[in-house]
Order: sequence, then structure tokens, then C-alpha cells
Amino acid sequence: MENLAANGTGVLDVDLRDVDVFNSPAVGALVMLSARRRGHGGIMHLICKPDGAVAPMIRRARLEGVFSMKLLPAD
Repeated sequence: MENLAANGTGVLDVDLRDVDVFNSPAVGALVMLSARRRGHGGIMHLICKPDGAVAPMIRRARLEGVFSMKLLPAD
């Protein structure tokens, strides 16, 4: 993930729709990766289910402005 975040200037989509457990360290890691991606001129989208483990945690942490979230149903 760090290599993907640090290399390239395009869009990096991180599909988290199958994640069942999402905690504070995971949020911190994604914040760091997103910042690194932006620092290289890129952008990182989180793809997650509206009612899954990820989107509610991002909302509770009030990080909607840090992440671009694409809310999609599971495949």
C-alpha cells in the first residue's frame, strides 16, 4: 500500500467493501497513505459499503473531508 500511495499521480481506488473489522489504527494508516498520495499529486478513493464497517467509522471520526469515499453496494 505504501508503494502504491507514494508512486504515481493518478487515482488510487482502495476497495474496502469486504472489510468486516475497521478500527482506529486502520483509519490512521489510511490517513497517512492518503496524505502521501496527495503529496505526490495523486488522489485516493475509498470504495466502501454505506452500511459496512468502514464508512460509519470514517463519519464518526469526522474524516469525510480527508477521504473521497465512493459508497457502493457489495459485489
